[in-house]
Amino acid sequence: MWQFLNFTARDKWTLDALLRMSPDRALRFFTVSEQDFYAAFHLNEWGAVQTWLVRYVNSEGADYRNLEALNVEKGQVQYGPWNNRKVRKATPGDLIRGELGREWSNYDVRDLNRDALWPLLAESFDVIDEAFGLRTAGEPAPRKLRAIQFLRLLPKTPQRYYGPLLEVATGTTKSGRAEARAMLEGAPGLEERAIALLHDTRQDVRAGAAEWLADLGVKDAVKPLKARLKKEKSDLAKAAILTALSRLGMELSDYVGPKALMTEAEVILKKAKFDKLNWLVNDHMPALKYKVGRKCRQR
Repeated sequence: MWQFLNFTARDKWTLDALLRMSPDRALRFFTVSEQDFYAAFHLNEWGAVQTWLVRYVNSEGADYRNLEALNVEKGQVQYGPWNNRKVRKATPGDLIRGELGREWSNYDVRDLNRDALWPLLAESFDVIDEAFGLRTAGEPAPRKLRAIQFLRLLPKTPQRYYGPLLEVATGTTKSGRAEARAMLEGAPGLEERAIALLHDTRQDVRAGAAEWLADLGVKDAVKPLKARLKKEKSDLAKAAILTALSRLGMELSDYVGPKALMTEAEVILKKAKFDKLNWLVNDHMPALKYKVGRKCRQR
């Protein structure tokens, strides 16, 4: 009977009947027919009931909180890979958890009906907290990148996520970095927060902060960038800081010009040991040149 209602008569009877029902009644019919609300996110119209649900979530006045309530009412949720499915009692937040914890998806979050979905997101911060490591994760564990993608549907970025988003925005991993930066644009104290990250203990964060300050065009960052450069030991962060200073319009000859390079070389040579390389230095070492072709001063 289910096969007949959902597929054989998809456009002849079942779908028309669902469209004649009130949304509440049609949603209850859906929960009896389907195991979950997968189609509400993936927007796949495989059969009559899925087609109705896709039309519902894309309609004016749709609300994913109605789906959340019915999901809890169903009593249990399934999760995990298809070859190792698990079942547990359904709790509030599981509708969003299922999507944030999904290992794969074939849809773009930006295609979802923002007006219908963001109210549910605003009630699901506990799950999003788990994705950012702000609290112990349940099962299925929500993924950080997916959480960032869904957070972009909110009318405004919640202040509670400024810290975690800053780490993503200045990290070396490209996944989610552009989205995090876009979400933080215009946030109060953003420039000061980015400047403070120049002193983070992680070199990749310092490098990312320098790059981002240049992207933002923060002229007030020139002084702290120069101060950080004097004490920076990481080649990765140092290169990022020099690039940022150049992009902010600063002259770099004092840092990478002939005089600066010679001074740096002399400091390194004082610590070097050449007792076993005298034959190479005295007889076979070619004359060093700068990139422009001019010979380096002999020492």
